Amino acid sequence: MYGKITTGVLIVQDLVAMLLLMTVALVGTQHGSHGGQVMLLEGIALIGIVVAVSKRVMPRLLPHMAETHELILLVGIGRCLFLGSTFQLV
Repeated sequence: MYGKITTGVLIVQDLVAMLLLMTVALVGTQHGSHGGQVMLLEGIALIGIVVAVSKRVMPRLLPHMAETHELILLVGIGRCLFLGSTFQLV
């Protein structure tokens, strides 16, 4: 139970940190207010997509991946790298 609570808190902290980093980038942008607002909206939309996929798709995939510990580790690392590069592009 404590592990689930800790994991949930860490995920929420990561989402808040992403929003704050996008806000800092918005303040420091040279593109004007319109470009920064678009960037912030894209980031919020991307976070919404990540949350929706995490709630709808991942629970269906996890039982298939739970057969081996290596597969869970590879999928976790791959997902982190994919999300990091996607947020970098946005």
